[in-house]
Amino acid sequence: MQISELKNDLSALGLSDNLNQATLLYLCCTARKMKRKMSVLIEGNSGYGKSHLVTEVLKLFPREDRINISTITQAGLMRLGNVEQKILFVLEKYNNSEVALVLREVMSDGKATRLIYSGRSIERFTLVGPPTLVETTITSGKFSHENRSRSYAVGIN
Repeated sequence: MQISELKNDLSALGLSDNLNQATLLYLCCTARKMKRKMSVLIEGNSGYGKSHLVTEVLKLFPREDRINISTITQAGLMRLGNVEQKILFVLEKYNNSEVALVLREVMSDGKATRLIYSGRSIERFTLVGPPTLVETTITSGKFSHENRSRSYAVGIN
């Protein structure tokens, strides 16, 4: 497929207003199967269509390769287990520094391990990655500096 064909397909999905951002997102998500992953941080005002853009592009990928998260804790993230070659879509940037640390670790080192209290015992969980990370926010300051340096940051019109 040529880039021009991809852009025609993305335009047909109603993404012509943010065609370059949609193209970049598609290419980064396609790279999820490669050794070096690429991630995307999408920022823009409320109601500008950040989630719509991501949702429409992600429809082009198999459902089993996509994990959509609106809110998550460190324990919840660790329980995902294996996110390698997955697209991890974090809807509206989390405000949890522990989650940010786990994501940074799994993106850089390929795994993160934590001991988590579960009911009456402490269990060891390992999150295996790295995934292709897609994040959206209305406030770019919520993107950690470390995650921003590991991702393409784009604005939306």
